[in-house]
Amino acid sequence: GVVQAGGLWSAYLTDYIKAKEMELPVGRGRIWRVVYGPPPAKRPAPPALSKATSQQLVQTLSNPKGWWRDTAQRVLVERGDVTVAPALKALAASAPDWRTKLHALWTLDGLGAIDVASVQKALVDPNADVRAAGVRLSEQWLGEDAALRAAVVKLKDDKNWNVRRQVAASIGEMPAADRVAPATALLTRDGKDPIIVDTAISSLKGLEAEVLTAVMQAKTVASASPSESVAMLTAAVAKAGDVAAVQRAIDVIADASQPEWQRMAL
Repeated sequence: GVVQAGGLWSAYLTDYIKAKEMELPVGRGRIWRVVYGPPPAKRPAPPALSKATSQQLVQTLSNPKGWWRDTAQRVLVERGDVTVAPALKALAASAPDWRTKLHALWTLDGLGAIDVASVQKALVDPNADVRAAGVRLSEQWLGEDAALRAAVVKLKDDKNWNVRRQVAASIGEMPAADRVAPATALLTRDGKDPIIVDTAISSLKGLEAEVLTAVMQAKTVASASPSESVAMLTAAVAKAGDVAAVQRAIDVIADASQPEWQRMAL
């Protein structure tokens, strides 16, 4: 009734539609406006965030309305007022709402005021989205900060899939020697997750053959074999023109004593 197209008709809300005469006018289309209600509720006054002080904008990051938070973050970054960094760091560390923590972290990043201490706290936050943001924000230091690197690698075993996906994407910023173990672990255990496979392999940058060998040597059961990881790693090796690694793959394919899932994946 609300939508005149016949293919979308249903009995849902039929009585309500008729009682409110929402099927009229017929043949001319209808545009409905969603308003704050029900009456006599009054629509709240719109915010004037462009005129708010920077400290007021920081406080607005805790507002329950998403548009207010998003706009406060944008205006803070546009202003470039780094004097609010201490207040933002406090929010990032201990705000009651995880969404406020995210806004505070990314506002700090936008202001160029994010620091390792704030990222370290985010990595152990109870909320998975905050932990994932911490992993992503850590990337600028992963090349030289061994302690931060270790904290990020630890999250390869996080119970949340989104955190593990971000770890797979971020390990590419680590030194080459530190990428192999976490990539192998992720590709072996989460080889059925296409996003983890893609992101982990894209983070290897020349280490594909080494990780392929490690994944094939890892202990697995046939029902959980990382065949997709092996197939994608082999494709990356072939595209890179690594003749020796391709020959090793062909040798396994031709060896009937090797596990069937490995031969098929290769």
